[in-house]
Amino acid sequence: LACVGFLIGVSTGALGLITTTLASSITQFQSFYSFIFSPMYFLSGLMFPILPHGSGVLYFLVQLSPFYHGVRISQWIAWESQPPSELIHHLLGLALTSIPLVWIAYTRFTKKLSG
Repeated sequence: LACVGFLIGVSTGALGLITTTLASSITQFQSFYSFIFSPMYFLSGLMFPILPHGSGVLYFLVQLSPFYHGVRISQWIAWESQPPSELIHHLLGLALTSIPLVWIAYTRFTKKLSG
């Protein structure tokens, strides 16, 4: 469970760094919170369940969220009611969303610091 927490922390930390590089003033953080972080949090399945298999745009967008995969992995660890393939799917999903976020955060932040 600590490994899952670390992966979630890395991906959300990268989101925070990306937001930091995009916001030009402290007041712009409210827009990022309202339009990016809140929907990711509410659609993660933490507050209410998300349908497991869908075919709509909303389901596709939820699959891009590291919060969703982290919540599903934590639920799998706590309840173990899904097959192991579900765990592998969400571990890969969390890794595949974390890697680009960390890379974007690293490149944007180093560019911001150097110039």
